[in-house]
Amino acid sequence: VNFTVDIRAMHDEGREAIVSEFSRQVNQICDVRMVNCTIERKHAADAAHCDSELSLQLKQAAHSIMTKMPTKIQGEEPVLMSGAGHDAMAISHLTEVTISCSSD
Repeated sequence: VNFTVDIRAMHDEGREAIVSEFSRQVNQICDVRMVNCTIERKHAADAAHCDSELSLQLKQAAHSIMTKMPTKIQGEEPVLMSGAGHDAMAISHLTEVTISCSSD
């Protein structure tokens, strides 16, 4: 069986701790079940932090839109806790970044 796990965190140190603990637990489970296991790390990238001011502006815009919806959504706008990824990592050294995710 092959599978991929994408582990993200706000800070590199936290992510590395999670990767280590995850790997330890997978190896432990495989040992108990007498199954061979190989963990191969394919990629690692530094965390790209979202700019707090841009994130606040985006959150305020989302709140403004949500209050105008016919069906009011209760609670605060969700915040992506893992920081930015993908494209943001490629440009975060050039400018401030934030990220927006949506679903219906």
